[in-house]
Amino acid sequence: MTEKIIQGIAAADGIAIGEAFIYRPPELTIPDRSANSPDEEMARFITASQQAAQEILQLKDRMAERAGAENAAIFEAHALMLEDPALQGAVQARIESGEIAERAAAAASEELAAMLSGMDNELFAARAADVLDVGRRILRILLGIPDTSLEALARPAIVVADDLSPSDTARLKPEFTLGFCTAAGGLTSHTSILARSLGIPAVVGIGAASLAGIQPSDLLALDGSTGAVVVRPSPITIDQYQTVRADKERLLRDAQAQAGGDTYTADHRRAEVCANIGDVETALQAVQNGAEGVGLPRTEFFYLQDTHPPNEERQIEAYRAIFEAMAGRPVIVRTLDIGGD
Repeated sequence: MTEKIIQGIAAADGIAIGEAFIYRPPELTIPDRSANSPDEEMARFITASQQAAQEILQLKDRMAERAGAENAAIFEAHALMLEDPALQGAVQARIESGEIAERAAAAASEELAAMLSGMDNELFAARAADVLDVGRRILRILLGIPDTSLEALARPAIVVADDLSPSDTARLKPEFTLGFCTAAGGLTSHTSILARSLGIPAVVGIGAASLAGIQPSDLLALDGSTGAVVVRPSPITIDQYQTVRADKERLLRDAQAQAGGDTYTADHRRAEVCANIGDVETALQAVQNGAEGVGLPRTEFFYLQDTHPPNEERQIEAYRAIFEAMAGRPVIVRTLDIGGD
């Protein structure tokens, strides 16, 4: 069969060549049953929310190990969504009107997501996927379905899906995930942000019609820098992508080898290159990539990593670790810039 080129949104740089793994999330069917008392149904919702919070905490810890605390803070936001009075109030109102916990949780999360997706601000609209992710997690727990996100991926492949939630992306097995492409999604979605943090080539927004044209085990060539996905590429196309990948890898090796040297503009003016960091892990990464200092440690990370404001000892410990990681390089600290989000 002849090759076919699909154009999507370039979400995370990199070249991936491999077979397609079609991912379909489990069906979450709301049962047709009579509601128990409102107190009983609300208790079920609260218990499911508590279990969801534990699962999200495990995801947060796993992401912190793979991509640093700053990127793991996405799941801190998911945990906060579980405590959102708007979500809890909407669920309780539906339960008190006679709905079962499963239907109330699903409907309330979908309403909140619809409100966000209808906003003009792209960043707020992108958060709709996070609300749906949290809602599906609660519904799955209420239904007693185990969390088997992408567990069937057992060999290297390119994951193809209608959409991937942030939870799905965080659970992608690095040893088997060559890249992924999705029908939905945008550049500012948390799924795209996580893909870039994890170094997974990704293309999003290819559309449902294009997705339907990809069959299981189809060979794919994916370019996360241009947004192109080639279905059933010819040997010539594969050679071209392999050459591009080799060139990218060589450029990266050359850049890393020169990272510790002085930086100059094209007209030979000396330029100081500093990093923005969020914790000691990103400080270490900055040093490894040649940063001459830190222009901004995001002090908000204290508040994203804990439920209480940091005391003086906590701040001293964190700043000392960052200063030691920078090994004498200058560090400019912004005291605080935190908003209602």
